Amino acid sequence: MIEEIAAQALNTDHFIAEKVEEIRAAVGEGIAINALSGGVDSSTVTLLGHRALGDQLKTFFIDSGPRALKKALFLVGLFLVGLINVAMIWYAWSWIGTTGSYPWQPFNLPKVIVQSAVPIGCGLATLACAMKIVLTLGGRVNLDVVWLPED
Repeated sequence: MIEEIAAQALNTDHFIAEKVEEIRAAVGEGIAINALSGGVDSSTVTLLGHRALGDQLKTFFIDSGPRALKKALFLVGLFLVGLINVAMIWYAWSWIGTTGSYPWQPFNLPKVIVQSAVPIGCGLATLACAMKIVLTLGGRVNLDVVWLPED
């Protein structure tokens, strides 16, 4: 039965407790499955279901965004990560130039040996981003796998 509740008359703690008990009674010892799109309605249902059932609730995230948008966001993210790493390489060289000749304790080696790991690592990260961008544009990256929720 559907009943309209005025905002002034709504006792949220009571409403949540009531819905949690209704869900527990409906599911019992079984397992419930729900789909989460990320919107307000499915997020609310998921929250109530989780409070009521805990591990008895199996939630699946349904990603219904346009594929072109997902691809564009993925590529922009890769580009930004690559750009940040390029900036780190740029600034690492001046950092190494300033401090690299000083000895690194306790081995008394020039700090440049240790500090060179920063531009090398950032260079590899930039290369990985560039490769992923090329593979994505070439259709060799499965975006469906990229956008699955984490376990």
